[in-house]
Amino acid sequence: MLAFGLALLAVPMAAVTGSADQAGVLLAQRQQLQQQARGLGADRAQALSDLLAAEDALHNVRAELDHNRQLLADLGRQQATLLEKIRSTQAGIDSEKALLATLTRSNYKAKAADAGLALVFDSRNFGQMVNSLMNQNRVQQRLTDVSNQLRAEEATLRQAGADLAQRRAQAAQVGTQLEQENARMLALVADHDARVAALDADQRGLLLKIASVNQAIAIAQAPPPAAQFSAGSGSGGGGGSCGNHFDYGYCTWYVANRRCIPWFGNADEWYTNARSYGFPEGKKAKVGAVAVWGPGGGYGSVGHVAYVESVQSDGFTVSEYNYTYGWNRKDSRFVAYSGAGPLYGFIYGK
Repeated sequence: MLAFGLALLAVPMAAVTGSADQAGVLLAQRQQLQQQARGLGADRAQALSDLLAAEDALHNVRAELDHNRQLLADLGRQQATLLEKIRSTQAGIDSEKALLATLTRSNYKAKAADAGLALVFDSRNFGQMVNSLMNQNRVQQRLTDVSNQLRAEEATLRQAGADLAQRRAQAAQVGTQLEQENARMLALVADHDARVAALDADQRGLLLKIASVNQAIAIAQAPPPAAQFSAGSGSGGGGGSCGNHFDYGYCTWYVANRRCIPWFGNADEWYTNARSYGFPEGKKAKVGAVAVWGPGGGYGSVGHVAYVESVQSDGFTVSEYNYTYGWNRKDSRFVAYSGAGPLYGFIYGK
C-alpha cells in the first residue's frame, strides 16, 4: 500500500478563492497526485499481468492434477484386474502342480528297475516294449514343459504386479507434488488478487483527491461573476444571473452566470425544466436567449446549452463553455440554421 501524505485542502476554501498563490500550490499538488496515479497505473498493469499468469499456471496445475487422478484410477482398475488374473492363474498352477506330482510319481515308478523288468517280461513283444518306453519319455517331456511353463507364468505375474505397484507409487508421488503445487498456486493467485485490489483502492483514493484539488483550483481561479459576465439584453434576454448552483466550468455554469436559471438538471433537461418554471420557449433565435441542444451530433451525452449573443438571417452567434476548447474554456461561434444539429430550441426571459 502506498502512503499519500499530501495535505490537499490545508487552506480553507474561503481563503483560497481568488488567490493566485493558493491556486499555484493546488496545481503543484494536483501534478504530484497525477504522477502518483500514473505510477499506480503501471504497477497495477504489472500486478494484473502477474495475476493472469498465476491463474494460467494454476489452471495448468489443476489439469495435470485431474489427469494424474484419472491415471491413478486406471492403475487401480488394472491392479484389480491383475489380482483377479493372479488368483485365477494360481488356481490353474495349483491344479497343474497336483497333476505334475501325480505324473511324476507314475513316471518314477515306471523307471524303477523292477518295473522296467516287469515291462520287459510283461510285453508281448519287443515293439510293445519300445512303445511303452517312448510313452514314458513323452510323459517326462510333458512334465518338463508344464513345469517350465508354470515357472514362467509365475515370474511374469510377479513382474507385472511389481511394475504396476511401482507405477502406482510413482503416480501417487506425482499426485502429492501436484496437490502441493496446487495449494501454492492458489495462495499465489490470492496474493496477486489482493495486490490488484489494494492498487485499485489506492488509485480510487488518488482520483478522489485529484477531484478535490480540481474543485479547489476551480474555486481559487473563478473570477467574480459580475466582472466576467454581462446581463442579457434584447428580446430574448432574461436579465442577469440570479445565482448559480451548477458545477463550475461547465456550459450550464456559464449560461447561469449570464441568465437567471432557477431550475436544475443537465443541459438536455433544461428545455423541459424551464417550461415548468414558466419560462417561454420557441424555435426562433433571439439575443439573450438560451440555446438548448440534445445529446449527440457533437454535443455529448447530456446535451449542451449556450448564450445567444447575436442573430443573423441564416443563423445565430453564441458564446459558451466546453464546446471548442474543452472544459472550463470559453468560445464564440456562428451556428447556421441549416446545420444546427439536435437543437431543441431557445429559452426566453420572462
